[in-house]
Amino acid sequence: MKRHRSPRSVDPAETIAALRAENESLRARLTDVTSHRRLSERVVDLVPTGVAFFDTELIFRLMNQAYAAFFGRTPEDFLGKRFLDVFPDAVDEVSKVLSALEGTDGPYSDVGKQFSYSDDRGTHETFWDFTTAKVRADAGELIGYITLAHEVTPRVRLEQELARRTDALVVSERKFRGLFELAPIGLALVEPQGKFVEANLKMQEMLGFDVSELRGLTLVDVTYPADQTHLRDLYAEILAGEREVLDLEQRCLRKDGGVLWIHCTVHLIRDAADAPRLTLGMLDITQRVRARTELQESWTNYRRLVEQCPDAIVVHSQGVVRYTNPATLVLLGARTPEDLVGRPVLDFVLPEFHDVVRGRIQRVQGEGEPVAATEIKLRRLDGSIIDVETASAAIEYQGQPASQVIVRDNTARKRAEAALRHVNAELRQRNEEFERELERRTDRLRTSEAKLRRQYEELQQLARLKDDLVNAVSHELRTPLTSIRGFAEFLEDDLAGTLTPPQRVYVGQIQEGALRLQRLVDDLLDFARIEAGSFRLARQEADLARITREMTESLRPQARLKGLALHVEIPADAVPTVVDPGRIGQVIINLISNAIKFTPAGGEITVRLAALPDRVRFEVRDTGIGIAPEHLPMLFEKFYQVETSTTRETGGAGLGLSISQALVEAHGGSIGAESELGVGSLFWFELPRGAEARS
Repeated sequence: MKRHRSPRSVDPAETIAALRAENESLRARLTDVTSHRRLSERVVDLVPTGVAFFDTELIFRLMNQAYAAFFGRTPEDFLGKRFLDVFPDAVDEVSKVLSALEGTDGPYSDVGKQFSYSDDRGTHETFWDFTTAKVRADAGELIGYITLAHEVTPRVRLEQELARRTDALVVSERKFRGLFELAPIGLALVEPQGKFVEANLKMQEMLGFDVSELRGLTLVDVTYPADQTHLRDLYAEILAGEREVLDLEQRCLRKDGGVLWIHCTVHLIRDAADAPRLTLGMLDITQRVRARTELQESWTNYRRLVEQCPDAIVVHSQGVVRYTNPATLVLLGARTPEDLVGRPVLDFVLPEFHDVVRGRIQRVQGEGEPVAATEIKLRRLDGSIIDVETASAAIEYQGQPASQVIVRDNTARKRAEAALRHVNAELRQRNEEFERELERRTDRLRTSEAKLRRQYEELQQLARLKDDLVNAVSHELRTPLTSIRGFAEFLEDDLAGTLTPPQRVYVGQIQEGALRLQRLVDDLLDFARIEAGSFRLARQEADLARITREMTESLRPQARLKGLALHVEIPADAVPTVVDPGRIGQVIINLISNAIKFTPAGGEITVRLAALPDRVRFEVRDTGIGIAPEHLPMLFEKFYQVETSTTRETGGAGLGLSISQALVEAHGGSIGAESELGVGSLFWFELPRGAEARS
């Protein structure tokens, strides 16, 4: 195969120059966009170019996120520190930059500067384009230096790689092929008709086609449809010799249908036969275009935010209004921005606040720091006065130092504050009157409290006397009661002679009365022990089913004598639990006895015991006279009795239910009653089982 040397081959220097020109062009565009975004510090942080400001002592005073991110750090790692303290090996470079800036206010640029830094991931070598310039105040004095840093490591790496491969190209065709195939940008050779002849690996990777597939396609075939017409026009110009280099940004279509943005450079060359060929270089700039679009959208959104902000926003430079948002027109009563733009700021400020405003302008422009909110008064175009609150910050507007002022109308708030002060004064007056009245009533309450305390102490004394009386009477009654019952039994057994039928009835009445009196004495003694706190339980493991059965059977003769049916529903198996058997038996006797007492002849009484998983439930249900609803809440109170004919006949002190409640609750249980007048009553209690019962 005959090999021809192309009289005009790919010029790497031209490619590098084109990339540099593209980089400088993008930087110029970005700088122009950034100058309009200085309205917000947040927008500065979105700029991909690193920005840092040093004072005259080379101390970091301002830095955006991009600058710090290049070193794997945050702005807080630099601010307030000297440059040479952070980068001690850069003494010579700093001296060179300062010497270059001496005697001139023009910028100094250092292109492709090699820079090394270390972080927790190791040591990194990077390349930068630095542009440094002096920053002077309005008066002309030097206040520091500003540096724009753009990392060009990929570009420098590319330049180094291209340079190395260009040398290799001179050595041999084989090395040229290696450079062509391994270049980090897409390279291709295209026929005049636009058909691909060769494509390197990067080009194949970018477009998703292998080289054999690309040879069957033209440049237009892989161009986004909306960009094809423009490409054809430029393509015709370069073939016609109207331009030697074609440099453009456009969209390309991948094999998988994806779209990517590329920067395309096309050169017209001729082979050994003087036939025209086109060299094509493609760089994927999708991420760059996306970042640029996002930056533009961010600026658009910020501008929209400013325009829609309900607070007035004013930009002024050298004391003259340069920009106002729509809210400013409403605030000052203007119809168009032209009514305000170009006028001195002080035209709208009342004279007594002129010095305050001048001082704030000097601070913002001189120190470059935001100034906290201050309240002043403004005069609207119609002459009316309004109260406002202003906050200022230094920005750059249209390439010039300026101040951005946010103005909030406080007129309504001031009126509300005045009304609030008036209301507060009235409230203070009413509060003072209330406190005086409260003090008078407090004095009366203290007097009443002392009186009630004396009455309470008297009642306590009476209660103690009552308890002592009950205790004494109960003990004193036990001895004669024992004698009465003993002699009654003596008579009943005919030990003193045979009794006549009437005498036997009288003896029976004596025994019944003595028994009732004995129960009353026992209740009084239990009540006295409970009140005195000397009541104790003798707990032990017991079968509650057996206790219930025995207590019920002991009362069956009494129920039968009255003509009542006594039903028992008790589990056949034992129901073990920890109780004081005597005291629980006393509760069961009380509840069943009450049911017998208040159930007319012919009625029924049902005693039920249910063993549940965590507790035992005992119930006594009768078909007696029932209890009115208003009496139910007081049934378990001491000495309380529902007034009925049965109560009057049977007597009692009204302590049985109260004592039963105390006994059940002492076991950790609960007791209650349900009733319907004329239908019957249900009395129940529940006791815990297991560990809870033992506690």
